[in-house]
This record gives sequence, structure tokens and C-alpha cells, in this order.
Amino acid sequence: MKPPSAEQLAAAARIYQAAGQWRWKDRTLRLAHEEVPGHGAEAVLHKTTMINALYSTNIHAIARVAEHLATVLGSADLTSADPDLVERMAHVPAGSDEQIPRRRYNLASKYAHFFIAPDRFPVWDRSARTMVRIHNGVRAAGALDVGYVSFAAGFEHLRRTISPSPAVIELDHYLLIAGQAIAFRLGRWENIGAELRGLFSSHPDEVEILAPLA
Repeated sequence: MKPPSAEQLAAAARIYQAAGQWRWKDRTLRLAHEEVPGHGAEAVLHKTTMINALYSTNIHAIARVAEHLATVLGSADLTSADPDLVERMAHVPAGSDEQIPRRRYNLASKYAHFFIAPDRFPVWDRSARTMVRIHNGVRAAGALDVGYVSFAAGFEHLRRTISPSPAVIELDHYLLIAGQAIAFRLGRWENIGAELRGLFSSHPDEVEILAPLA
């Protein structure tokens, strides 16, 4: 499969700029990064609670998950941390009313992206994973959906096939928007957020660029 074109990346950027609520959420998390520095227990609880509320990661035991993240982050060198950090953050051991370990990739990747280094940690998302597989092909490095390290490898493989290579956040936006644009064109409305669904309806030309079905 071929990488996304400059036209597709630009179309995704235009949709993102029109997504007022999405951009507001992102700005809110960046503000939290500035106003609540560090990764101590209280800071991590504050930040994970915000992610959980703004992006509906649907974690009920947020305090216990935040405690786990704070423990992992407390022993990590965040200046050189790689995707394995997110893997360790995401593996939350069993406890309280959760009888089995959980893998909280969505929350962990968003925490690393917004609060550690957006240029090192792409966001784990269903649409992003799907689009990485589509563009890379099933035999490409990191194409198999077996964890965050594999996803991040596939993401970086794809990013380096694009010339010039886009910023991580730019490719992040493209993958999420294009994946949902494909779902929109296929009539899979349940997989699309309300704001993007409205934008796709009002921007048919952008959808055609992002998700050509012919």
C-alpha cells in the first residue's frame, strides 16, 4: 500500500482546524501540562482524570490506574524513554474490583503524548491502528496489532515513508480522521465521534480526498 499523499494530510489538517471541541480538549491538556508539572502521585491523578473525562477512556478505577502510572513514571528516565514506557504504563495489574490485569493503552499513550513528549509517543487509537495497517500492509514492520511497541514501530515506519516526513502529531491527526472518514463513507456511524460526523457531513470534498473508495 502507498503512504498518504500531501493532499490527504492537508485535508486532515483542515478537518482538525474545523474541529473546535477536539482542539479545545487538546489545548486543555497542554495547559494542564504547564500548570501541573511533574509526575508525582497527585499530578498523575489530576492528569489521568482529565484524559479520562475529556476523551472518554471509560476507566472507573482511575485512582488505582493513576497510582500504577505514577509508580512506573517514578522509576523511568523520561528524557530518553521509548515506546516500551507506554507498554509498562498500560499494563495495570489486577486489584480492587478488577480481578484480572488490564491493558490501558489508550490512556497510557495519551498521557505520554500530552505530558511527556508528543514527538516520541503517537496516540493509540482504533482508527490509527487500522490506518497504520492499511498503509503499511500486513507484512510491514509493526503492522501486527499486538501492543503499543508494535504499533509505534508501524507508525514510525509509515512516517518515514512519507516525504517530507510529517510531525508525529500531524500523522496522528491524519490517521484518526482518515480512519473515521472511511467508516463514514461505509455507513459505520457508530464508530465516529459526533463532532467528526458533523464535519464529514459538511465537508464532503475533504471526505472524498481522505477516503477514496473507488
